[in-house]
Amino acid sequence: MLKLTKGVTLTGAITIDDKLVINVTATIPESGSPSSNKVIFDTDLYLANQVECDSDVAAFEDALNKELKERVSE
Repeated sequence: MLKLTKGVTLTGAITIDDKLVINVTATIPESGSPSSNKVIFDTDLYLANQVECDSDVAAFEDALNKELKERVSE
């Protein structure tokens, strides 16, 4: 039996010089717990630009937290 659920999915692609370094995703279901994931595609480029990449990941997490707070207050 098919059970459909609604929710919000956030996705982000962190790039350096048009090269994909990190992909981040988060899913916020209407009921249940949210989940998030970070995949590093280019370790060398990540390590060479770690401060910038980590800052972008933090910005993604801030956007996720904002979305979570908005959904809780609805």
